[in-house]
Amino acid sequence: MLRRFSILAAVFLLFLSACGAGERPSERIQAHHAALERFSWSGTLRVDYGGHVLDFGLECETEPEQMRLRVTSPELLRGLSATLTADGAAAALEYDGLVLETGKLPGTALSPLELIPLIRRQWSGGYVIAEAREPLRGQTVNRLTYATGNLEIDVWYAPDHTPLICEVAAGGVQVARLTLDTFN
Repeated sequence: MLRRFSILAAVFLLFLSACGAGERPSERIQAHHAALERFSWSGTLRVDYGGHVLDFGLECETEPEQMRLRVTSPELLRGLSATLTADGAAAALEYDGLVLETGKLPGTALSPLELIPLIRRQWSGGYVIAEAREPLRGQTVNRLTYATGNLEIDVWYAPDHTPLICEVAAGGVQVARLTLDTFN
């Protein structure tokens, strides 16, 4: 009797240990990013104001309640910085006490700075409407598509869950692309 019980218990534990095997890549990626409290990244944000395209080099340090962004290019804007709350509030550029407005992107109520915390929120818990595996930069990566309001955000993740590229579209038109060079 004890032997039968032991066999049943072992089989039951075997089934339980296999439960995580069916987890979707999106669930693993979001769990990974939800667990990150502090990280930094650098990259390029390309924004399209409807015919007028701007590229910004950015460095970002993220903590649980805020993000600190610093512009690294173009040269004219180097040194501008912004501190954003997790919900994207206080999205203004500042330099020596001067605050600069960046304008809203077409089809959105968002400035380019407000996109950064929005993208971050998708990494850790956005509403995934599609996922796929695709070749990119010599490796097979996961592409997740998130929906939030009238925006769709596509993010390509390396096998270690590092975000590589984030594209934001409003009404089917791409308005921004964030390409990450480093992620620590």
